[in-house]
Amino acid sequence: MATSRTLVDKARFEGLSALEARQVIYGTDPCVILTHSPTLHTAQQVGFAQTLAKAVVKLTELADTLARGKTRRPADKVNAEITAITHDP
Repeated sequence: MATSRTLVDKARFEGLSALEARQVIYGTDPCVILTHSPTLHTAQQVGFAQTLAKAVVKLTELADTLARGKTRRPADKVNAEITAITHDP
């Protein structure tokens, strides 16, 4: 699909590409414009890597705490903590 996109306006939006898509849905023919910005893509990758790194640190800390056996947490509390760490931001 990336090859189907075309550059929008190189002078105004460097690297921004777009693709027009149509699909008949419930008898209507809506037009959807899909865009891709390399700048935004890179920023999102950085943000995702930071979020992932934080979650890995917290999960590692929890695993280390549990491995030491110093805490007696019921399984539902541990699962709730894991869910809180890995929730969709």
